[in-house]
Amino acid sequence: MEDWLNSGDDKEKTDRLINLGIDKNAAKEIASDEIMDNVLWKNVRTGSRQNYAVLFFPCGFRGAYLYVLAQKDKSWHISSEDSFDCHYDDSVSIEIMPIRSPGIDEILVHHACMEHGTGYSQQNLNIFSISKGKLKIELDTEEVVISMYTKPNGIDVEELQRSSFVAIPVSQSHMRIIEETQSDLVNEKLTVQRRQFRWNATKDHYLPTKFVPVVAEPN
Repeated sequence: MEDWLNSGDDKEKTDRLINLGIDKNAAKEIASDEIMDNVLWKNVRTGSRQNYAVLFFPCGFRGAYLYVLAQKDKSWHISSEDSFDCHYDDSVSIEIMPIRSPGIDEILVHHACMEHGTGYSQQNLNIFSISKGKLKIELDTEEVVISMYTKPNGIDVEELQRSSFVAIPVSQSHMRIIEETQSDLVNEKLTVQRRQFRWNATKDHYLPTKFVPVVAEPN
């Protein structure tokens, strides 16, 4: 599908995107940008009989684009969409994997910029499921925070906070949980802590445990 979308001139690419249901202005922008070289189209499992796919365009002129497509009568059409701010490093990416159920895929959007300004930027991890053809947010948490400021006592502070996330199996269960390892570097002083996100069916959301310090074992 990626090759089909990316073949032909800009007008042909634009027409294909519009036929899928993408807004005309967005389609023109996407088709004329190099992001078409890295377009991702992937089928996703939702637990329903309806066929769904995800179409993702990485960072371009105005951001990254995520679309959900539903198949009907052997053709695809967009049923849901979202876009993501790419400041400052154009690093928005996605993963598709099962976490809370082996037969249901979830969409992890990494490095979505939430805030940016002089001396501060914040990128978040978003996790979505697809419910009745619509993107449904299940988790929104900090992934990278860069902050530079001056304390009232005149001391300059440079802070770099980064998190990595992995899905790990749960003993005697088909469900997995999300483990976050967060490093916080403040004026060259490093601390590392870890927590987990577990699916809560009542809240219909992933909920975090408390952070626990990660201490290096003595030699």
